[in-house]
Amino acid sequence: MRVFLLPEEAGRARRVEIRGEDFHYLSRVLRLKAGEEFRSTDGSGGHWLCRVARIGRNSLEAVVQERLESEPPGPQISLLQVLPKGRKMDLIVRQATESGVARVVPLVGRRSLCRFDNEEDVQGRLHRWRRIAREAMQQSGAPAMPVIEEPRGFGAAFGETQAGEVRVVFHQERCGGLSLHGCLAGEVRSVLVVIGPEGGLADEELDFLVSQGFHPVTVGVTVLRTETAAVFAVAAIQTILQERQAWQPVP
Repeated sequence: MRVFLLPEEAGRARRVEIRGEDFHYLSRVLRLKAGEEFRSTDGSGGHWLCRVARIGRNSLEAVVQERLESEPPGPQISLLQVLPKGRKMDLIVRQATESGVARVVPLVGRRSLCRFDNEEDVQGRLHRWRRIAREAMQQSGAPAMPVIEEPRGFGAAFGETQAGEVRVVFHQERCGGLSLHGCLAGEVRSVLVVIGPEGGLADEELDFLVSQGFHPVTVGVTVLRTETAAVFAVAAIQTILQERQAWQPVP
């Protein structure tokens, strides 16, 4: 665990009581003692230094101390993933969290192989994905915990395009006029990226996305697995956004 996720009430109380699995990890795995310090986050980008004040049999009390300096946040990336089969979404959520994605939106598409039996099933999946995101954030030290939204259909997933918002859909065939570099060339405040399921997006889904302002981009001649495409797309977008100011044209 590189960083500990504080309970919601910690920022207001400045003291927090930690129990359960988190207590076991801090006291038994990390073997923290009273007076020792550890890094923590509020899950929204704020990082804090905490000090262990007291250790009991089943809990420990920590004091939230000064706020730590952190890198200024860059453009937020939202991953809109058409649901794959089985538990592949678990891996996608984990990798997206480690990559610093701000939001994950599961989409139900025509070729989705994942189905929900009832509302209880939906909430059960959400609970698991959010737990996975929490664990991945703490293990990787990601700047913030992504928002994992409820699954929805294409028609309910997109609002109006905001200022500085770029929308891209990764597709296995070259069918758009812009490259990924071209899409990200201007002012970018946020990026929405859509990844299809195992069978790819249906033609009508791609047409609908284009009508909603999405630019189709391709990853090349190879066809990637959906879980590979998700992390590939996020990494490519982040690399361009982080390094474009340092690139110089070749004379």
